[in-house]
Amino acid sequence: MSVTTDNPVPYAIPVSDGAIDENLYCLTCGYNLRGLSGDPVRCPECGDLNDLGAVQIPANLIKHALRSMETAPTVCTACALTMFVVVASLAATWREFSIVTVSMPVGLAFLWWISLRYARTVFESKSGWRGIILDFHIALALCTASIPIGGFAYLMHDFMPYAVAAGLSVVLVVAPSVPLFLWGLTFYRRAQRNLAAMQREAAVRIARDVLRTMLHNERRRR
Repeated sequence: MSVTTDNPVPYAIPVSDGAIDENLYCLTCGYNLRGLSGDPVRCPECGDLNDLGAVQIPANLIKHALRSMETAPTVCTACALTMFVVVASLAATWREFSIVTVSMPVGLAFLWWISLRYARTVFESKSGWRGIILDFHIALALCTASIPIGGFAYLMHDFMPYAVAAGLSVVLVVAPSVPLFLWGLTFYRRAQRNLAAMQREAAVRIARDVLRTMLHNERRRR
């Protein structure tokens, strides 16, 4: 990355009422400095001073990395949810199985595997990335676990009056929904906390790498 040293601030930093109006990150701990003022600006998390010209330079790289780290778990979870819906639909119509219908979950499983490889690349195989993905999957599974239970009860209408089967279906869906949802929410929150911590670590690493490159290029020019 080539950065001129004639002007320490290569382009203007958006400022609103004296406060930073852009996502800039502390070079020491990765804290978002948006809304703060001053140059250098003091990080409220670790107390270190950050020169605005320095924190501005890696900002775009950091934004891209953090956005990718948010996208990867979403893609994996979306693939898992789609695969679950397709498999559940095929199970309900098992008499109509064909090569085409069987290939659908296989293809979705392959896409899910590709999304896992993408997540591993985004998180750079850092320790803990599997736990984040797993927690998102568990949260999804718990929040949707009551659906097949209710569907099974609904199928019981062949063996009992329709009104009784429908009522039983509603009870079996509603009764476990709240505790399962709350339980899933705990996994979701833990995944979000771990994801935020890994994002902060990535922000610090990217900032330090960029600054190290800048210093190296400056020494070479001398």
